[in-house]
Amino acid sequence: MMIKYLGPHRSFSSAVSSISLCILLAGFTPAAGDQGPLDEEGHLANTGASRKSKEDREIEELLKGRFVEKASVDLVMVPAVVADRKGRPVLNLGPEDFVLYEEGARQRIEYFARDLSRPVSIAFVLDVSGSMRMSGKIGTAKQAVRYFLSSLRSFDEAALIAFADRQVAVLTDFTRNRTETLKYLSAVKAYGQTALNDAIAGVPGMVNRQRQGRKAIVLLTDGVDNYSTLSLGKAMASARSVDVPFYCIGFADESRELTGDKKLQTDAENVLRQVSDETGGAFFLIHDSNDMKEAVSQIQEDLRNQYVLGYTPPSSSRNGKFRRIALVANNGRYNVRTRKGYVLAP
Repeated sequence: MMIKYLGPHRSFSSAVSSISLCILLAGFTPAAGDQGPLDEEGHLANTGASRKSKEDREIEELLKGRFVEKASVDLVMVPAVVADRKGRPVLNLGPEDFVLYEEGARQRIEYFARDLSRPVSIAFVLDVSGSMRMSGKIGTAKQAVRYFLSSLRSFDEAALIAFADRQVAVLTDFTRNRTETLKYLSAVKAYGQTALNDAIAGVPGMVNRQRQGRKAIVLLTDGVDNYSTLSLGKAMASARSVDVPFYCIGFADESRELTGDKKLQTDAENVLRQVSDETGGAFFLIHDSNDMKEAVSQIQEDLRNQYVLGYTPPSSSRNGKFRRIALVANNGRYNVRTRKGYVLAP
C-alpha cells in the first residue's frame, strides 16, 4: 500500500468530505412499496406521481433540458491506470513520476495513492430493454454479472442497477450481500425500449455521491439507443463530470450483419467506446464466454492497480465548461488511461 499526502495539513478524509458533487442528470426509480424495485412481472416498478420525491422532480426538469448541477470541489480526483508498451501494468511509480496538466498548464499534485487493501465499489448497470431480449443477450449479460460477482473479494461491494424505457432503477444498493444481488438479478425481466443516453447520464452522479475510493461502473448493453430524452453529448457531459470510469461491455449481434443492420451495430459500439474512453475506462466487445472472462479479468486488474491523483483546480475552472486533463507518466514512456477532463459549475 502506498499513500502520500502532498499538501500541507491536508488529509484524504477531509479532502474527500469537501468534495460535494450533486449532479442530477437522469432518474432512477426508488423502491416501489412492498414489492421493491420490481413489479409482479419482473419489470422496473413505476412509483407514480404521488410518490415522487424532490429529487425525482428535479430529474424530470433535467430530462426536459434543464440541467441541475451543484458543485463545491477542493480537489479534482484523477484515477489512472498505467501500462508499459506491452500492456503490462506498471505498479511502482511515485508522484514524482507523473506530470499532470489542465488545459495545457501544469498542476501541482497534492494527493497520491495506490491502496491495494481498500475495497472496490462496482455498480453493475444492466440493460433490460426489449432489444436485449430479442437479441438473446439478456441471459448472457446476467451470466456475466454472476461471473463477476463470484470473482470479487469478500469485502468488495456491488450495486445492481437496471434500465429500460426511461427508468433507471436501483435493484440493490452497494452491498457485500451477494445473495440479495443475485436474487434481483434473476428476477428482473427484459421489456420496453432502450434509453441508453439517459442511463449514462444518471448513473455516474449516483455512484459518485455514495462511494469514495476505488469505484467503477460496469455497463452491460447491446448499445442500441432508441428512446432517450437526452442527446449523447449531454449524457457525456454528465459522465465526464465525476471521477467514475465506465467499463462498457457490449454484446455483439451477428444477426444484424445478416439483416443489413451492420451500421447500426457499429454506431452502437462507437458510442460505448467513446463513453469508456472519455471516462478512463475500457470497452469490450463480447462474442463468447471467453471474451467475457477476459473482460472481467481486465476490469479487475485495472481496479486493483489503479493510481489516484488529486489537485486543486484553478479558480478559472469554475465556469461550467469542460476542462481537459492530460496525465503523463515517466516522461511519456508509459501508457496512461484516465478521465479526459471534468466540468465545474460557476
